[in-house]
Amino acid sequence: MNSMFSTGIGFRCIFIVSCVAVIASYRTTDEGTDSQVASKGNRSRDVHAGTVCNASYAEYIFEILNTGHQGFTITDVVKSCGCQDVGVEVGRYVKSGESLSVAYKIPIGSGGEQVGRLLIKTDSQHPRLGEIALTLRANFPRRIFSIPRELEFIKNKYGGYEPLSLVLSSDVPGVLSSLSRAEVSKGHVSVSQNMKTESAVGYEVSVVDLGSSGDAYDMVTFRFSDAITKVYGVRVKVRN
Repeated sequence: MNSMFSTGIGFRCIFIVSCVAVIASYRTTDEGTDSQVASKGNRSRDVHAGTVCNASYAEYIFEILNTGHQGFTITDVVKSCGCQDVGVEVGRYVKSGESLSVAYKIPIGSGGEQVGRLLIKTDSQHPRLGEIALTLRANFPRRIFSIPRELEFIKNKYGGYEPLSLVLSSDVPGVLSSLSRAEVSKGHVSVSQNMKTESAVGYEVSVVDLGSSGDAYDMVTFRFSDAITKVYGVRVKVRN
């Protein structure tokens, strides 16, 4: 039997990311993948889009070719995160021999490797078309991160609070230069800059007003003119 019909599905995939511009056309069979995909260590349903330098998301367009003898209807679309965008709708009918374009976007998140998983369910009885599982992976440099990630103040033996240090860093050159200001949400703490280099900006955070007898919570927010990284927040807890 022709391997295309034993598989029931083919793919044509297009990268749309900032640092990667690749158009790859290939089909997958039950026996394996073609050399182009195998050289990257990927099957056509599990794709790595590379490193995305100057965008807030990675997008990959899967062209799903129905090589089965019958058409199918999409009955459900399940994303691994609500923050992802999928360009396919429930109820879409795909005829035999027709290609279905599925644009899948995953956001930058906190940087590093981000993984999105998409499950397209159909009414097909074919073992490869009833549930079509797609995975998209991409690496994002950390545009902004802080050390520590959160701040917690604890009283010293004298009943007061020592100032804490907070450092902002970036893996992307130029992002920190777009830092415009730092602000606090509730006024329980104050923040003042005490250090700045090309790769880091340091702050001293101090307790100024608890406003109640219980624990206090605040947020230090950093605002940027950078088109991608517009805001970054650090949670603060003051134990009272």
